[in-house]
Amino acid sequence: MNTENNSSGNESEVVSRQNESKKRKKYGRMRDVMKKIRLQSHEVGANCNCRKQCFQNVPEEARKTILKNFNAMTSINDQYSYLCGLITVLLIRRRRHRKDEDVANLRSSAYSYRVRFRTDNSLQEINICTQAFMSVHGIKKKKLEILQNSLKMTGVAPKDKRGENKTHPRKFDAHVLAAIYEHIKSFNGRKSHYSVKDSIKLFLPEDLNIKKMFKMFCELNPSMKVSYESYRTVFNTKFNIAFGYPRTDTCCSCDQFLIKIKSLQSDVLKSMDIAQKERFQKEIRHITIQNDVHKRKAEVFYSRKRAAKKRSRTSVTHEAICLDFGQNLSVPNTTTNDVYYKSQLNVYAWQKGKRRCMLNAE
Repeated sequence: MNTENNSSGNESEVVSRQNESKKRKKYGRMRDVMKKIRLQSHEVGANCNCRKQCFQNVPEEARKTILKNFNAMTSINDQYSYLCGLITVLLIRRRRHRKDEDVANLRSSAYSYRVRFRTDNSLQEINICTQAFMSVHGIKKKKLEILQNSLKMTGVAPKDKRGENKTHPRKFDAHVLAAIYEHIKSFNGRKSHYSVKDSIKLFLPEDLNIKKMFKMFCELNPSMKVSYESYRTVFNTKFNIAFGYPRTDTCCSCDQFLIKIKSLQSDVLKSMDIAQKERFQKEIRHITIQNDVHKRKAEVFYSRKRAAKKRSRTSVTHEAICLDFGQNLSVPNTTTNDVYYKSQLNVYAWQKGKRRCMLNAE
């Protein structure tokens, strides 16, 4: 199997595993989508209506630009750094002792907030109140408290630590991960017959699936504790493999080219003469070029079909119709296209009650 896309460095990667298989997520990458939506969906809050008249001092166009740039940031850490750059930690200048010190909840720091925007080709910074700061950036009080505590305790912006836990008690050892790679590589796949482009995707037989491959792996390595989900994750993320061949029928020219190439390759291995080997290699290259030209000619039909399909969707005067023969059980069984359609003996099957009838026709 061709596994050039899998470098040896992948074998050193660590993949979490569980003794029991986890339940597969229903929505796939929906969690990542929702995370991005939450990051870029802040909305302007209500007017603060304070005596500083913050919303009057900051024009509406400037508020829209500030929020647009804030939502365009690609990570929550960038947003934290930006917001902390607009917050200043101050000392408490005066306290009003309305309660005893042992009962009162005294603040240890005060904070001032500002916004920065450009207007009339000049950069302006305007101090605003707490409520206006939250409204302009569309954040809640809880997030503001996180920023305040981080600035007060460390002096820098906080970091989002979700997904950074590196202390998982169960991990793959390097030799276990290498065993999974070698087991998946041991299955011989093939490329699509009609593919004229260079593709690294391989196809395995349709009667095979990941669960069967995992059972084979467990039988070969009974001492390794690997869950099905871990095996499936490695298969889906590190390999480009699908099950079932996209097309099973071939044309006479393709079969002829393939037979000639295999025959010449066998002659190259058997020959001891260097000049004769070079002649065989030259013939192989020549036949390979002919096969590529043949496939590119076949691709013209599919290009015209796609163009007709696209045109029929945009025009009311054109219609695209593509017809194909239905699948029949032919006798004898062959994959050669021309022989398939020229066969004089076909088998048709249908269901009549509980009895299946077979009829030889033509």
